[in-house]
Amino acid sequence: LQEYFLEEFGGTSVDYQLSLGDDGTARIHFTVWIDGPVPDVAFDALEQKVVEMSRTWEDRVTDHLESMVDDPTALLRRWSSQLPDYYKTSTSLAVAAGDICHLDALAQSTDHLRVGIQNDDTDGDSLTRIAVYTSDGKLELSRILPVLEAAGLRIVEEVPTRIGHNGTGMFIHDVGVLGPDGETLDVERCGSRLVDSIEAGIIGLTEPDSLDRLIVHTNLDHEQVGI
Repeated sequence: LQEYFLEEFGGTSVDYQLSLGDDGTARIHFTVWIDGPVPDVAFDALEQKVVEMSRTWEDRVTDHLESMVDDPTALLRRWSSQLPDYYKTSTSLAVAAGDICHLDALAQSTDHLRVGIQNDDTDGDSLTRIAVYTSDGKLELSRILPVLEAAGLRIVEEVPTRIGHNGTGMFIHDVGVLGPDGETLDVERCGSRLVDSIEAGIIGLTEPDSLDRLIVHTNLDHEQVGI
């Protein structure tokens, strides 16, 4: 906020004073020091920008969760403290919302593994993100990457995240991929079939095979490809 006020008012420095109310509220008074006349700054636009900049990570993720679950506030309350700070600063809000939904579903099931898929164009760097969620710790990448490569996917990066501070064992392997054509996948068309195939490959129900790329290019699922 200090940098924003300096830029908007063309100031030379900014002072602030924090006041805490008896009801738990906080008020920050900013004083912008300028040389020359006070510039004409639109108050409504200034207020809107300050409100947006003052919103927390939880506020922003809640916006995405509202269209995904019935009670986003309760869901976020369960998981926000379990996510490390570096995850919150480096993961797009849409991807984080999807991760939280998958983690919660995994925690409430008897399964030990779950796979999610979504496209992410944060900062203009478009990737399809395939996340492998586990409840019993980190997996060897040799169990994950061959399954993705067999489907014809081009692996760009893998971002690991350990969940929780109390030894819960939950882990996210977030793999950024592109399709065989170098573009993001059509998740609406092949996403669910690809997720089922990846889950089956990782837990050992199927063996990675070059025919798996038909799942991306056709309407076949992994069981039909296996036949």
